Amino acid sequence: GEVQSVHVVPADPPAVPEAVDAVLDADWVVVGPGSWFSSVIPHLLVPELLDALTKTRARRVLSLNLVPQPGETEGFSPQRHLEVLARHAPKLAFDVVLADEAAVPDRASLAEAAERFDATVELA
Repeated sequence: GEVQSVHVVPADPPAVPEAVDAVLDADWVVVGPGSWFSSVIPHLLVPELLDALTKTRARRVLSLNLVPQPGETEGFSPQRHLEVLARHAPKLAFDVVLADEAAVPDRASLAEAAERFDATVELA
């Protein structure tokens, strides 16, 4: 089957204060790459950490995975990764979505999906 959503128990877990401070004091914050449903998204479900990510003055980069993860994101396009992320953290914004050019068959669709996060796309 396909992962539909992610939640954490308890629903309002405490954030590590040092992590919140680091995000707020950072010049750059890079989210990803990593296991989308068991690493990237769960961090965004910690309310204090998500709040810090939305309030930080740091430049925010979302780094997409080079390849889909078996059992989690098989068959996902880069834009589908962004759609899933937006469902779990709808108020989050990024400055840049970074992706591997070889993994992006449709740059226009990815750019459109990145607009949801107020981000531009950079291919490397």
